[in-house]
Amino acid sequence: AIFGIGRATDYEEFRAAASLWDIAAQNIVYADVEGNIAYQSTGEVPIRGSGDGRYPAPGWDSSHDWVGLVPFVELPSLLNPEAGFIVTANQYVVRPGAAPFLTGDGDLGHRASRLTELVGSGSGLTVDRMQETAMDTRDLGAEAFVPYLLAVPAAGDAGVEAIQDSISSWSAGLDAYQVDGESAGAAAYQATWRHLLANTFHDEIPEEQWPYGGSRFFEVVEALMADENDPWWDVIGTAATETRDDVLHRSMKDAHTDLTESLGDNPHEWSWGRLHVAVFRNQTFGISGIAPIEWIFNRSAPRRVGGTDAVVNAVGWNAALGYEVDWIPAMRMIVDLGDLSRSSFLHTTGQSGHVFSDHYDDMIEPWVDGVQAPMRWVREEIELNGEAVLTLVPEV
Repeated sequence: AIFGIGRATDYEEFRAAASLWDIAAQNIVYADVEGNIAYQSTGEVPIRGSGDGRYPAPGWDSSHDWVGLVPFVELPSLLNPEAGFIVTANQYVVRPGAAPFLTGDGDLGHRASRLTELVGSGSGLTVDRMQETAMDTRDLGAEAFVPYLLAVPAAGDAGVEAIQDSISSWSAGLDAYQVDGESAGAAAYQATWRHLLANTFHDEIPEEQWPYGGSRFFEVVEALMADENDPWWDVIGTAATETRDDVLHRSMKDAHTDLTESLGDNPHEWSWGRLHVAVFRNQTFGISGIAPIEWIFNRSAPRRVGGTDAVVNAVGWNAALGYEVDWIPAMRMIVDLGDLSRSSFLHTTGQSGHVFSDHYDDMIEPWVDGVQAPMRWVREEIELNGEAVLTLVPEV
């Protein structure tokens, strides 16, 4: 989402400005000094004669031609909802089957649901509290699956027992289901989730379509869980007809083997962050293939990065490929419209592009820990707190 601060008090002025946004569609939220809040979907959305744009179309068939653009006034918008807040987290903003068709690839709402729960409490929504909210990692998908995992008989398998013990502790208490980077239980669960996807689908789906995880597969697997004898549970190529519990047992066993090989044989020393590694690769020299050069330009975050695809602190990974971080919230920002000087932000990796500067990577660790810097708005404050002045002098 793009978060905007309305300087005009006229909502229609905001709408007029948003109507000029004719590049990639975005979610824009707005607030002004009169207390109005709004949401607006933007971009030029084609109206197609046939199909919806999700799949290749025969270019020689004019029935697939664009016949116009969705008028701006028909794009989804919202002004001062009764709830008193607006949540946008890449979820669908129109109901399935409703017009206009914007996407078939939206998030299925787990992040948005958690944000609604946190913000909707309505108490203590300070900058500090919102910074904490931005780092929330409660996994709503895990809430649905953990009871099934814990109900599977371990059948004397010490590895399965170790995974169940770790997940059982992780799913209890005030911090239940938080995918914290230093959590052993989060590592046990996410490893089990990865192997559950592999054991359920890899035998029947081409490799290029293997499940990556995320909210879409939360929904798919949750539907399968309801039927312990669904054909998807059966593993092609074995003599037996596997059931749900067979696959869950095998997945926990595989997860234990995976974690033991990667992190050691003491479950108490496992942690999600040691698997969920974030490497910041320079997009020129950092992918050169020359190890000493890559060592100079690339940086690795401390091994305590939390989060996963479908939580508020959405730090993605692809279950088909491994545990390494593959996308991140590159910038976090909290704006206090009551006093802009109380606002905060942080981006990673650093302010400087010079590899030997202290500021090349000094924002990585604060980013990992959710620490933000003050957002200065007044010239005097900027000058008082500035560390240095960069002067650009044109060549003569």
